[in-house]
Amino acid sequence: MSDVIYTNRKSINKNDIETLDQFDRNDTRVEGSYKIEISQNKASIAGVGSSSIDSIVQYLDKKSFQGLVDTVSSIAKSGTVAESTLLKSYIYSLNFFLSIEKTSSITAEAISDFHELCRSRKKPAYYFTGVKQLLLKWHEYGYYGIDDEVADFLLEVNSPVNNRPSGSRIRSDNPEEGWYTDQEYDDLVEAIWNDYELDIVVLQKTLALLLGAQYGRRPIQIAHLKVGDIRESGEACGVSGKRIEFPSAKNRNTGGGFRSGKLEVHPLGDELWKLCQLQIKQSQSIWEEAFQSEITSKNVSKLPLFHMNTKHSSKKRVELAYKNSSQTDTIYASRYLHVSSHDICGVLTRGSRGRRFGTRIVSERTGKQLIENAYRFRFTRVRQLARLGVPRITLQYWMGHEDIKSLEAYYDDPAERARVLDETINPLLAPLAQAFQGTLINSEADAIRANDPSSRIRLDGKKALSVGSCGEHGFCSASVPIPCYRCSKFQPWVYGPHTEVLERLLERQRLENEAPLIGQGRRLLIPVQLKKEINAVRVVIESCEKRKIELEQING
Repeated sequence: MSDVIYTNRKSINKNDIETLDQFDRNDTRVEGSYKIEISQNKASIAGVGSSSIDSIVQYLDKKSFQGLVDTVSSIAKSGTVAESTLLKSYIYSLNFFLSIEKTSSITAEAISDFHELCRSRKKPAYYFTGVKQLLLKWHEYGYYGIDDEVADFLLEVNSPVNNRPSGSRIRSDNPEEGWYTDQEYDDLVEAIWNDYELDIVVLQKTLALLLGAQYGRRPIQIAHLKVGDIRESGEACGVSGKRIEFPSAKNRNTGGGFRSGKLEVHPLGDELWKLCQLQIKQSQSIWEEAFQSEITSKNVSKLPLFHMNTKHSSKKRVELAYKNSSQTDTIYASRYLHVSSHDICGVLTRGSRGRRFGTRIVSERTGKQLIENAYRFRFTRVRQLARLGVPRITLQYWMGHEDIKSLEAYYDDPAERARVLDETINPLLAPLAQAFQGTLINSEADAIRANDPSSRIRLDGKKALSVGSCGEHGFCSASVPIPCYRCSKFQPWVYGPHTEVLERLLERQRLENEAPLIGQGRRLLIPVQLKKEINAVRVVIESCEKRKIELEQING
């Protein structure tokens, strides 16, 4: 199967667009290098994060260490967010490698020994992959420290396979790493809102959490949002009016530069829109204090939507931006002003390693604290769309995927297949299950309590919408007529408006099954299941149709 490159929203089926709009409810691109600083036992990549290099400093000889510094500096100057983000993990992997091998120079023997540790799964396989990528780039740049023997060995040896194949977490039945159940998701979103309203969690963290919960975007996409990405008028990618335009994270053939990919545009609901406006005002105030000057509305749109946590950090970022921006008019759009994806991950993560504050959610499946992270939000929202029946090509657009093959894991859903199968065979089994247990009668005159007007069962309390009679003299507090169809005392009339009852039930079930949307109210209870009632009404309708044919034949 060939890759499908970015579906255009306008090419998607109109009904699917409406589904996405209901489900959802950056113009500035600055090129340049990522500055890297080596200080004592830490390597810091501006706008990305830092990594410990204590073992590198302790074991690597001075000449090789300088070769490493020159290499990572050259990689950082590539100007691509992908390279610079990976660089952090490369350095971390090399530091881990040296903590194990304790060698002053990089040799084929040391790498071979480390490869065996990873291959035998005594050490995580991704460490070797990181080391291999960094050392090959080191050799490619030609700096001292990696000779041809090491490079040849790395090119010949295959990286160990990770313990789990791609998509394992998506398919996983582990209640602590896969998608959230509807109940868990509802509880989580409700807690986020309540924590904000009770001033337990601040505005910025609340907005980041809600964006993650609603749109399932990657942390780096949230971190790279600018004020100008919150739009109220015009149109982009087929979405008009209030919308949010996420910068892409994994587009090919764009150089991987900061915000250089295609936009991922989604409608913005009223509640989130209001929060975004509050965040914009807050960010503008903080950045104006850090810049020590007022900022024009034109330049405000270039600023990051999310700001640093402290005034000191904001000022340091402004200094870094001035230091690395060549033109004054691009200073407000500088990538160095943005929070890192690591910061956003910290906000979205809570559980065994998370540090987010707020109301703790207990999982209905484990009885323990719910493990929260950005991956689970993404898995959950995509799975919800898949279960709504959204086609792959439409879901591909919503996720921002270029390769439709990446979606297979989300559609490999045994539970969903079982649900579809159940819906298919359920009408056939309904009569056997005796969903309807009452007695069909031709008219009210044939009812047990024919002379008692109070025995009439009506839809909406209207006489014209009477559906049958109740054969029980005692008082029933049930919400008629829905529960009546499964009651053994119910006597439905052949010519009653049962089809209208069915339509009401189906619409109610559709609303109950809808994925919870921010802006639609906050559902506290699990969706009501009306399958048995629906089946009972269908049995009555089918029995009535058969009886009508019999009556027509009798009456000639």
